[in-house]
Amino acid sequence: MGHRTEFRSPDGDPVLPLVQPPGPSSNPSRRDQSELLLPLALVAADAPLPPYYATLLDLHAEVPNLSLSRPVDPATLSDRARALLHDLRLVQYDFSVGERYATEEMFHPSP
Repeated sequence: MGHRTEFRSPDGDPVLPLVQPPGPSSNPSRRDQSELLLPLALVAADAPLPPYYATLLDLHAEVPNLSLSRPVDPATLSDRARALLHDLRLVQYDFSVGERYATEEMFHPSP
């Protein structure tokens, strides 16, 4: 087997890699979590992590099998996971069809 890199969330918690190697997978639900590729790459490169990507990683730490491409029943989530998911949905709405008030702060925060 190849080398496995351990990623950490902004809080220092371990985050499992989400990119699956080619071939059969023992966990097919992890194949469609490509939204975490860039934040994990930024963490691996020790680069600054914009708040939007930090929120994605925090949510993944709370709900490891969550994918933004699949619906989720909020009743099955912890209070913290529900709050993070709610925040993420508001930001994504703002990015896509809203007035984009959060874009600058979520991707290019002031120091």
